[in-house]
Amino acid sequence: MLNKISVIALYLLVTGGLYGALFLSYNTITGIAPCPGISGIPVCFVVALGYTGMVLGLLSKTTLTVRLFLPGWFVVFSIAAIGTLLEITVGNSCPSNELGMPLCYISFALSILILILFKLRPSSKANAFGRQKAS
Repeated sequence: MLNKISVIALYLLVTGGLYGALFLSYNTITGIAPCPGISGIPVCFVVALGYTGMVLGLLSKTTLTVRLFLPGWFVVFSIAAIGTLLEITVGNSCPSNELGMPLCYISFALSILILILFKLRPSSKANAFGRQKAS
């Protein structure tokens, strides 16, 4: 029962993260609230690609699960960690929500929780990091 709840939570968090990144990307494209960029590429576009990789990894029922999920997670986590560090040290580096909380804080916490749930999810042939389970 707990496994089902954690898997459902994992799917909800990843799709919620993808929705948020796509929403920020839309706001950037329309000019409503542009997100910061690196070398002219808005970071929210890269984060949306990372979440897309995670979603595709979760939908895959093959060995591609880990190969799609983990690189996507790493992209999201890295950008969130860098954004959080910049927000703490420099300030005003990340877009904020309606409550004024920087979204990189939320993304950072979300990415850690997603990895924990991904690691805990049941897998028939391999654990979350692709190693064979002991028999």
